[in-house]
Amino acid sequence: MSRRLRVPLKVKILTAFALIVLASVSVAVATGNRLNRLRFDTISMQRDLGRARQLALVLGPWAQKSAQGEVVELPEALGRIGDFRWDSHDTVRNKMMPMMKMRRSDSGDDQHWMDTWMSSSEENLPSRITFGQILDRVIITDLEGEILLNTAGYSEQKYCPIDNAGEIILYNGIEVGKIYVGRMIPELPLSIERNAFREAGKQAWYTAGLIMILAMIMGLLLTRHIVQPIRHLNQAAKGVGEGDFQVRVPDQRRDEFGELGKGFNTMVSSLELADRQQKRMIADAAHELRTPVSLIRARIEMMEAGVYPLNGESLEALASEADRLTHLVGELRTLASLESDDFKSTQESLSPSLVVGNAVDAALPAIHRSGLSIEAQVEDHVVSFMGSRMQIHRLLTNLLSNAQRHARNRILVRAWNEDSELVFCVEDDGAGVPQEERERVFDRYYRLDASRSRDSGGSGLGLAICQQIAKTHGGKMTCEESSLLGGAAFLLRIPTKKNP
Repeated sequence: MSRRLRVPLKVKILTAFALIVLASVSVAVATGNRLNRLRFDTISMQRDLGRARQLALVLGPWAQKSAQGEVVELPEALGRIGDFRWDSHDTVRNKMMPMMKMRRSDSGDDQHWMDTWMSSSEENLPSRITFGQILDRVIITDLEGEILLNTAGYSEQKYCPIDNAGEIILYNGIEVGKIYVGRMIPELPLSIERNAFREAGKQAWYTAGLIMILAMIMGLLLTRHIVQPIRHLNQAAKGVGEGDFQVRVPDQRRDEFGELGKGFNTMVSSLELADRQQKRMIADAAHELRTPVSLIRARIEMMEAGVYPLNGESLEALASEADRLTHLVGELRTLASLESDDFKSTQESLSPSLVVGNAVDAALPAIHRSGLSIEAQVEDHVVSFMGSRMQIHRLLTNLLSNAQRHARNRILVRAWNEDSELVFCVEDDGAGVPQEERERVFDRYYRLDASRSRDSGGSGLGLAICQQIAKTHGGKMTCEESSLLGGAAFLLRIPTKKNP
C-alpha cells in the first residue's frame, strides 16, 4: 500500500488562505473592470449618439447637396454644437484636407473648396469651438453608403454596416444620408479614452497582485499564530502518551486555543493525580495484604519448626488471619465496584426510621460487648427517599463500626430533614477528628493514629466505601464535630424526592 503524502497543517491553512484571497481579489478586480467597462461603453455610446443627433440636425442641407455632387460649405450651425476654441486657418486646412472626401464640382477642386469654406467659416462660426473636435471620429454617408465625410480614418470608399445603426440625416423630411460617430463605428480602433481605461484595468491587476503579496505575508503570520499552539499540544500529547504527566502547554492566550490549553492542562493534572492515587493504592494494598499473609506464613513456619504446636488454637489463629485477609480483599472489591462506571444499584423507596433501626439492631451486640450504649433519634414525619437498601445499610454499619472503635461511652444515630435533603448522622463521645484531618479521613487506608494496629484500626477502607456509596446516591459524606457528644460526627446528606 502506498503511503499518503503528509501535508502539514500550516501549508494547508496558508494554501486555503491564498486561494481565498486570490479568488476574492480576482473576482473583485475582474467584476469591477467589467462593470466599469460596460458603464464606460454605455456612456460613450450615449455621448456619441447625442453628438450624432446634434450633427444630423444641422447637416441636412449640406448632406443633400454633397450627395448631388455639389461643393458646399459646412453650415455655420456647427459652431453651436461645441464650446471650444477655433484653430487657425492653416491648421484647420491641414487637418481637414486629408480627412474629407468631397465630390468635386465640374468647375473646382478640393483646394478651392477648402479656401472658400475657411474664409466664410472664420466669419460665420463662433470662435469657441474646434472644428476637429466637433467632427472627431465621424463618418457621413449618402443613402447608398458612399462616404461624404470621413474623419474616423476608415479606409474604404463605402460604409454600410450590417446593423444599419447610423443616425438618419433629414432634409425637408426626406432622408438624405446617415451619420456615424465614435462608438457607432465598431470597425474603428479603440479611442484614446478606451485605451486609457484599459491601462487603468492593467494597473488594477498590478495593484491586486501587490495586495495578494501583502495578504500572503499576513496569512503566513496568521498561520504561524494558529499552528504554534497546536504544535505545543501535539508535543505535550506525545509526552502524556509516554507517561510524562508533568508536561504542560502555554495557556495565556485569550481565545479558544487558550481555553483548549487550560482544558488540556486540567486533564493532565487529573491524570497525574489519578496516576499518583493508583500507585498509592497499589502500594497501600500491597502493604495491607502483606501483613496478614506474612503472619500466616510466619505461623506456619513456626509450626513446622515445632515452636507452635499443630493444634486447634494454632489453626484458629491461622483462620483468623485468613478471615482478615478475605475481609480486606472483599473491601477492595467493593470499593472497586463502587468506583466503576458500570456500577448500578437497585433503587427503591426507603423509610429512614426503618433503615436506622435495622443498622442499629445489626451493630447492637458488638456495641454492647464493648460496654457502650447506643441511641437512635429519628424525627417525626421524616420523608422517605430513593436508594439501595443494601448499600445504605452497609454505609450505616461502617459508620457504627468506626464509632464503636473511637467512642468512650456513648453512640448516637440521628436522622432528619433539612431543606431538600435527608441527613443521617452517627456521633460518638470520643476524641473527635482534628480540623485538618476531616477531609483525609475518607481516603483509602487512612488512619488517624498511624501506630494503631489493624485489630483496632480496621482495614482503612470503611470510610472510603461510605463516601463512594454516598456519591452513587447523589449525596456526600462530611466529618464534623459533634455538638451533642463532643466527639466525631459523620453526616450523610442525600437529596430527597417526594413519592407520588
